[in-house]
Amino acid sequence: SPRVQAFLHDYERSFGNPQQELYMAATYDALTLLVQAVEQHGYVPEKIRDYLYTIPSYDGLIGPHSFDMNGDVVGIPLVLWIINNGTVEVYTDSL
Repeated sequence: SPRVQAFLHDYERSFGNPQQELYMAATYDALTLLVQAVEQHGYVPEKIRDYLYTIPSYDGLIGPHSFDMNGDVVGIPLVLWIINNGTVEVYTDSL
């Protein structure tokens, strides 16, 4: 998306070639959500937790997502990859 491309461009301009784009984007999203929670509710852990649990959806760099009542991410699918005979494949046996 254009937002992700702008994020990576700004990072590269400031710090050089990004190495772990997915982790950088996920960390950016997590920090952005945390800042929003603190700005709205202060440094009260229970209120921050409740804020995160009740956001309807956050359109982050890693895609739209929210959290369920256990704090697990909803909306970002888990995908496992394996290398099978030199070919990268989606591993579906455990999903």
